[in-house]
Amino acid sequence: MQYAHVKAETDNQMDTEAAAVARKEMAAASKARKEAYAAEIRQQNAEYRRRMRETKAATDDDVSDDATGAARRKLAAESHARRAAGEAELARQNAELRQTLKATQARTDDDVTDEEAGFARGKMAAASRAAKAEDAALLARQNSEMRQRIAATGSVLDDDVADDETGVARKMLATRSRFAPPSAAALTEY
Repeated sequence: MQYAHVKAETDNQMDTEAAAVARKEMAAASKARKEAYAAEIRQQNAEYRRRMRETKAATDDDVSDDATGAARRKLAAESHARRAAGEAELARQNAELRQTLKATQARTDDDVTDEEAGFARGKMAAASRAAKAEDAALLARQNSEMRQRIAATGSVLDDDVADDETGVARKMLATRSRFAPPSAAALTEY
């Protein structure tokens, strides 16, 4: 801010010159034209809305108040009555069919259990169940015997080193190594 005390020698204020005055007059005239145009549009829109409110239909499209509407209502009532009568008749027929089905007996005897074949079938089923139970008992007994044989069978392979010379040598080395570090002679001795 070293030049803050210095003032400009040219006049930058144009408020009093003719161009500035003309510019202000033109801006005011433009603003007035825009406001007049907006007012005119608002007035036209208000007139259009008023005309739309006051306009009546050119054709009478309401048929409920003339002979056509009355005929239409009459036909609708007749149609509704026919439909209700049809539904009632259908319900009556369905009830009658249900009653007929309920009262009808079977013509063929499907139950086999009360005849000779049914008795034979029952005997065969009982014999089959008894045979299956007998087979299951036999299998359980055989499995028990096999488990007992396996438990009683000893090992075929002797993989226990503790009772051989190698095992004895290992025990001696282990005992010696607990009390003193092994010497080279002790290691080669066994």
